[in-house]
Amino acid sequence: MSYSHQKTWAVFLVVFLVALGSRYSQGQSDEELAKASQNPVGDLISVPLQNNTNLYVGPEEGTQNVLNIQPVWPISISDNWNLITRTIFPVVSLPEFTAGGDRTNGLADTVFTAFLSPKKASKLIWG
Repeated sequence: MSYSHQKTWAVFLVVFLVALGSRYSQGQSDEELAKASQNPVGDLISVPLQNNTNLYVGPEEGTQNVLNIQPVWPISISDNWNLITRTIFPVVSLPEFTAGGDRTNGLADTVFTAFLSPKKASKLIWG
C-alpha cells in the first residue's frame, strides 16, 4: 500500500470515528454509555483496534505488524430486532523475505460476521 493510500485510509478512519462518536455522545450519560458498552450485542457502534507485532518473521528475521480494524455496527431491522455486523479489516505490514527485498504492506482477507439479536436486553444476552 503506497503512502498516499495509507494517508487516505487514515483520514477515512478519523472521519468515521468522529461521526460514530457524535451519534451516541448526545443525550446519554457516562453511566448509560458504560452499561451499553458492556453488552456485546447492544445497540452501540464501536470500532475496536487490535495491533499484533510479531518478531523474527521469515528468513531475514524481520518484524511483522497486523492492525485489525474491527467496526461493530448494529442495524435496526424491526422494533424488536437488531442485526449486528462485525467486520475485521487486517492491515498487514510484512518484512522482506529475501536479502535486499522490500517490505510489503496492504489489506489482508476481510472477515464479515452478522448476529441477529433482540433489542431489549434481559438476564440472558444472546445473538
